[in-house]
Amino acid sequence: MVKCNERAESDISGVLGGVTGIRSIAVNGTTGSCLIHYDPSVVCRDDIVTALSREGYFDTREAITNDDYMKAVAAKVLSLLFIFL
Repeated sequence: MVKCNERAESDISGVLGGVTGIRSIAVNGTTGSCLIHYDPSVVCRDDIVTALSREGYFDTREAITNDDYMKAVAAKVLSLLFIFL
């Protein structure tokens, strides 16, 4: 939804720009990623996710944690190593 969508880039900045505690927002339309710097003593991750979900820019059903992503990558790398050994 964000990838190659200039309107989505500005919409996300608008949605999150009004959230107290968010310090900066960088949306990358090429990759469809969004980097959000925020003060966790003011706003929590769940509030940000809820705001993005409400506007259709985040689907919690497809989300994985960074740890889960790294485990999946490590498993793929290990399986490739076993093929070549």
